[in-house]
Amino acid sequence: SSTEVSSSPTRDRISRRLARHALLLILGSVLSLACCWTEMLSSAEKTAPSVAEGQRQAGARYALLTFTAVNLLNYMDRMAPNSVKELMIKEFHLSDAESALPGTFGLVAYLLCGQVAGLIVDKRWVDPRHLLGGAVLVWSLATLLVGCSQSLAHLIALRVVVNAGESCFAAVAYPLLADFYPPAERPTAYAVVLGAIPFGCALGFGLGGILGDMFGWRAAMFMVGVPGLMVASLIPFISLPPRGVNDVGEVAPEFAAVNIKDGHGGGAIGQLFDAYRAVLSQTHWVMCCAAVVVQSLSMTAASEWYPTYLHRFVGISTKEAGMVMGVALVTGGCGGILLFGRLAQQVAASYESAYFLVPALLIVPGALCLAAAVNLANSALISCFWLSASLFFTFSFQAPATAIMINAVPPHLRAQSTALSALISKSFDMAGPLAIGIVSDLSDLKTAMQLLWIVSLASDVFWWAGYWLLSPLPKVTAASHEGDLSLASLFSDPAKEACDERAPISRSGKQEQAYSSIA
Repeated sequence: SSTEVSSSPTRDRISRRLARHALLLILGSVLSLACCWTEMLSSAEKTAPSVAEGQRQAGARYALLTFTAVNLLNYMDRMAPNSVKELMIKEFHLSDAESALPGTFGLVAYLLCGQVAGLIVDKRWVDPRHLLGGAVLVWSLATLLVGCSQSLAHLIALRVVVNAGESCFAAVAYPLLADFYPPAERPTAYAVVLGAIPFGCALGFGLGGILGDMFGWRAAMFMVGVPGLMVASLIPFISLPPRGVNDVGEVAPEFAAVNIKDGHGGGAIGQLFDAYRAVLSQTHWVMCCAAVVVQSLSMTAASEWYPTYLHRFVGISTKEAGMVMGVALVTGGCGGILLFGRLAQQVAASYESAYFLVPALLIVPGALCLAAAVNLANSALISCFWLSASLFFTFSFQAPATAIMINAVPPHLRAQSTALSALISKSFDMAGPLAIGIVSDLSDLKTAMQLLWIVSLASDVFWWAGYWLLSPLPKVTAASHEGDLSLASLFSDPAKEACDERAPISRSGKQEQAYSSIA
């Protein structure tokens, strides 16, 4: 129609204008990042105020806020292309199978590059801050450039770059947070960072869909890639506390005995496999990883198939199904991560193996709510209620599981153990949606969806096995701030207590200046 013909040039003009503005932002952000890194390197000899071992370290607040912002952008950039996939399919005339290729190749890149990043971080061949800052810059640029793609090959190549950059986040952030926070405070610290995942997913789907409808999918990619360029300039100001400073007297002897020497095992590949063997020898890590893998298998399949199920069996539109998923993720997912991460931390002060116990108690109600979301949903509102309830209980495992898998290995293996858990989990995740599809073809989708809550229940076996069969992890206690384990206490910075107010501005002072500018 004439309206469509006239709107197409207008949309193209808007996209070109946004592309020019995005280019200016890229140049400005790159210059800002270069200045930040130059300043950091020039002050490399300066040290942050010292804080006693086993206590929250100077710069913890700034690091926690920065990692949370990076994780939010991580998932926003990852989900945004999915929200405009239908627009890409129409423009490039792709089949459904071809449209899945960028995500498939991107996942492979994520898994492989994550192993390399873990080795680099554990060996400290590169400053972790440089690695993460460069990764955020690269994946944000690649997200922007997706808007300039002219073929399927371009989409695949750029998704590979985006996922390769994103693979560095967990390898850098989780071990560093363990150095900033003592074991008693780690579950809540991880809950804050992990709580950004539902918000990032919702922003990716929401902003991508809205901007895609208004201005086209290219403009959407330009806009969602810009924030990462600005956040990348904040990463160089993160402190680098001594590795393992908060694990003195906290790591069990059998865990601390694990040691991988540099140069052993025939080069980098040999060292990587030596680290894998050492990590897999830790029964607490293996049991927790098994529970996470099984639970993640159900969650990944649900995220891909539940909107389709709502469209086919409940009769709501694709847009409404997407809104159900977004609201459930933010209300249920984020609430569950923060609340039960905090609960696990409180319970751990009184009960050994509490990080296994809390998920063991809550996975069952989460699975039953998921069964209700599949079998009792007859409207968008009812579906959203049951799915939110399911995610609220199911996401209880996120922070405790991260704390177990970090605490169960010595500091010099934590980045590689994080990458290994992602490799195992994501490899199995690919089988979940496929299994639902096969069963759906053999019977129907509603029958196939029953597998979701059954598999979720199966994961509870591993949580209870970890609680009853394994020796307790070291009992954690609050070693700082007089036992204050509140969420707000995570954002108090001991640097201010250790600094002389008349002293020249040190690197931690620059962190405070940067933090003030963000606020």
